[in-house]
Amino acid sequence: MDQQRMALISLNLEGITAAKDLLAIENYAGNFGDFWHLSASCLQELFPLATEKRKRIIKIINNPKLYFDKVSAIESNYAIYTILDQDYPFYLHQIYDPPYVLYVKGNLKPEIPLIAMVGARKASAYGKWAAGEFSRQLVQFGVGIVSGLAYGVDAACHQGALDADGYTIGVLGCGIDQIYPSSNRKMYLEMASSGAILSEYPPGTSPQKHFFPARNRIISGLSHGVFILEAGLKSGSLITAEFAMEQGKEVYALPGHINHGLSQGTNRLIQDGAKMVLKPEDIVDELYSKQIIMQNHRVSVPDHIRLSKKEATVMALIREKAISIDEMVFHTGMPVSEINSLISVLELKGLIQPLPGKLFTSCR
Repeated sequence: MDQQRMALISLNLEGITAAKDLLAIENYAGNFGDFWHLSASCLQELFPLATEKRKRIIKIINNPKLYFDKVSAIESNYAIYTILDQDYPFYLHQIYDPPYVLYVKGNLKPEIPLIAMVGARKASAYGKWAAGEFSRQLVQFGVGIVSGLAYGVDAACHQGALDADGYTIGVLGCGIDQIYPSSNRKMYLEMASSGAILSEYPPGTSPQKHFFPARNRIISGLSHGVFILEAGLKSGSLITAEFAMEQGKEVYALPGHINHGLSQGTNRLIQDGAKMVLKPEDIVDELYSKQIIMQNHRVSVPDHIRLSKKEATVMALIREKAISIDEMVFHTGMPVSEINSLISVLELKGLIQPLPGKLFTSCR
């Protein structure tokens, strides 16, 4: 294995990941290949006050075979990319503080343009619906979805992409082999098969509170823009928006009710200059104008994939004849509020249209 790659990955395994530390080592040694020749006195000069850090580095230098075996074992299950590799994600390479090492399960597809979609963990029904629906529609335009594989909006975004056979990447705030939250295990496995799971932390690293804000720079760094769907004024999702702005990326936001706490963050972003998104084309048209997407058309997605069970129930009624909301309530037993929500979804999907007399009919 290349000695420079080996040095970076070995340092990562010992938790030496801060850019300032790695730059200090590189500048002192000349390159990471010469890292292996550093002595204890050299490390004393480099990190005079960091005794524990010096011990971990000396451990690596004194045991190269041990770390070679560790890296080989990891590579039997995961791909490892270092910042020195030609196939390291291009856009991530351009950010201020890129991770020097990435662990990946699945496949990175640089040809697919990516949009980050993030939001509240304790999302509202509106937030989850919007996350799934916008994600499903965006992947039909050939866009990949990046999110954090967390509860709420993140999970809905990933699931929406999977439901439409789209490409989605999950960026973890823990080791690449840790499924957190555990309830997302099925989604994790699906994404590893058809998309990618990515982490800057090596296998075995448990979730830590401070890892999650740090991983947000990767979510935004991989993407052409960041779409915030729901966020309170102190939401972690706003950290992702801040990273995006620092990285020169477009920030998109979904407007919400002015009195709803989870809409205060997104409404504030719009007030401060984020682009308001009312339909997927508000993002897609901008990607198209920048020639990031070369073809502005939808990929056909079968109805059975696009419809939830309740949507399919309502759609079956509408296909029979033009029907009113009152009739839908009578036949399904669902409350008016839920029927109204489903009608909005089906209209957004282009499956139904309104008629005079407050009736709805199928477009297919």
